[in-house]
Amino acid sequence: MAAFAASEAFPDLPERPEAETVEMLRHLLKGPNLEWAADVRAGLQASMSDLCGVIRSEDGLRQLQGVLAGLRDRFRLVGVQDRGRLFNTELMEAVELGFLLDVADTVVAAARTRDESRGGHYREDHPLRDDDHWLVHSLAYRDADGSVRMEYKDVKLGPYIPMERKY
Repeated sequence: MAAFAASEAFPDLPERPEAETVEMLRHLLKGPNLEWAADVRAGLQASMSDLCGVIRSEDGLRQLQGVLAGLRDRFRLVGVQDRGRLFNTELMEAVELGFLLDVADTVVAAARTRDESRGGHYREDHPLRDDDHWLVHSLAYRDADGSVRMEYKDVKLGPYIPMERKY
């Protein structure tokens, strides 16, 4: 690995790689303050728990994607009252909320594509495992337009043979 790393050229960086982060922080610090991050976060937690918990369905996941779009719209209206630049936990929580919304979009997109029940997740509309199609690793990527793209990688089986859980 060291030899490989030493022989590779550095990738080209954008002229201002920090620009997107600086703009996000400026927006939160000068934001419209029409929504509170804590309220948006509470909505996110409740919606994810209700519609994308251990038991889920296509209808609930589709509904949740609409809810997440609404929460993202509300997040654009979030600002912070504390304008401090040091130890600003209100700003930190607002930044984290934006990242939580990104993760929630990704989790829901992945859950919608996997139309089976596996492990601890149960799909009411697909109650059985489907190893022929879904014995794969799911890889999620966020594209530049914000959409989530799914790819899959084969599972390399070892001595353990996966089987359906029977309780």
